Amino acid sequence: MSTLVAEMEARMTAAESLAEELQMENDAQATEISTLRQRLNVSEHRVGELETQLEGLREAVQELQNTNTVRKVAFSSSLLTSGEGNTGNGDFVHLIYKNVISNIGNRYNPHTGYFTAPVRGVYYFRFTAHIAHSDSSLVMFLIKNGDMMVTSGDRYTTSTDPEDGICNGVVLQLEEGDVISVYISGKVWDDSSHRTTFSGFLLFLLAQKHSSDILLQALNIDSKEGVAETQKPSTEASAVSLTQGDIWVELRNLRDMVVEQKVELRHLTARVTAAESQMETLQEENTEMEARMTAAESLAEELQMENDAQATEISTLHQRLNVSEHRVGELETQLEVRKVAFSSSLLTSGEGNTGNGDFVHLIYKNVISNIGNRYNPHTGYFTAPVRGVYYFRFTAHIAHSDSSLVMFLIKNGDMMVTSGDRYTTSTDPEDGICNGVVLQLEEGDVISVYISGKVWDDSSHRTTFSGFLLFLLPATCSKLPPVKGCTGVDVSNYHLSSFIL
Repeated sequence: MSTLVAEMEARMTAAESLAEELQMENDAQATEISTLRQRLNVSEHRVGELETQLEGLREAVQELQNTNTVRKVAFSSSLLTSGEGNTGNGDFVHLIYKNVISNIGNRYNPHTGYFTAPVRGVYYFRFTAHIAHSDSSLVMFLIKNGDMMVTSGDRYTTSTDPEDGICNGVVLQLEEGDVISVYISGKVWDDSSHRTTFSGFLLFLLAQKHSSDILLQALNIDSKEGVAETQKPSTEASAVSLTQGDIWVELRNLRDMVVEQKVELRHLTARVTAAESQMETLQEENTEMEARMTAAESLAEELQMENDAQATEISTLHQRLNVSEHRVGELETQLEVRKVAFSSSLLTSGEGNTGNGDFVHLIYKNVISNIGNRYNPHTGYFTAPVRGVYYFRFTAHIAHSDSSLVMFLIKNGDMMVTSGDRYTTSTDPEDGICNGVVLQLEEGDVISVYISGKVWDDSSHRTTFSGFLLFLLPATCSKLPPVKGCTGVDVSNYHLSSFIL
């Protein structure tokens, strides 16, 4: 009977141990599933962040690519739509250029004569005027928000000087809503040949930079496994000791012991029945746990596959982000490099002639604008920062001079274009000259202006020098050494006699 009891207790202990092992295994599976779910949630969150960042980069690229569309602001206009004649009565009046030659962006208003800046940026403006059949001197003013920027002018016509022309131009940094217009004091001529014009265009934007900082967080998932402690029930064996005595006492003791064993056997039978019932329940639970474990393993495999797919998607997004960041960087660099423009006039204050009749280098000391800081007002040199195509323009005023004037635009010591006029007389006391040119420059090329004669300037900024980068050119494999300055310009072939004045 003791053997039966011991066997039943062993079976109960094994059943309890198996139940604990199954519970521990089930808990481990639940922990693994929870960890995989956490990793999946983190991956999904990270994918969402990367997609948001990628969308932001797409918008930045689109915004940069749309810059060319935003930059399409340009106009040219002439004074009269038909007929011919003088405009103005000698007083200070606002000119309205009614004949629109071009008006990309529709920012020039031919009904008011005003150009309104649509965006913050750097613009170039140019006016020309013809003087004919007039007994009044002419001065033209380019006005920004009511302030005079540059001027140009000439005396009235005479029988010996029946026609004249004046012009000037300037690079200006404008804010959105700034207004540009032209005023005159005197009379200006126009006809069907469109001699009197007003033009302008946007060179480049000066929008606020907004850099996108891409912060990618690494995944650090700590997996924790719960370990259940197995408690093993202990059994105590009761030893039955027999006392020595007479036989009757021993028989009574044996009888009592048999009775006790029967009682204990009934208890053990009940416990075994309960244990067997519990075993059946545990076996059913075990079967259910095995099914749950199989489902959990299948779910874990699915989650692992989904996690791997998320990792692949994250890697792809990283590559796309790198490409987008590189493209954004290239576009921002191109836009930043393109921001090169300047305008300058000869004198910072006062008035008078510069030059002594000899060939001298002009230093335009009054800087009106200098985006990119490539023009040096201390030396008078403009140095090309990059390989590209540039536009340069100079104007000059002649007054109170007994010397003819010739101006030379010089590139690395070589003459590119010139303009000139004879000295002033009592019947032709003032004159103006101008010219412009498009040049392909290498990085380090130097542009400057030289004169032979005398040139006038005053607080009206009549004598100016302007230039700007039109567009970049691909870098060449080999470059000539950059020119450091323009000295020793050979003008032996440039004679005043070569100009028909």
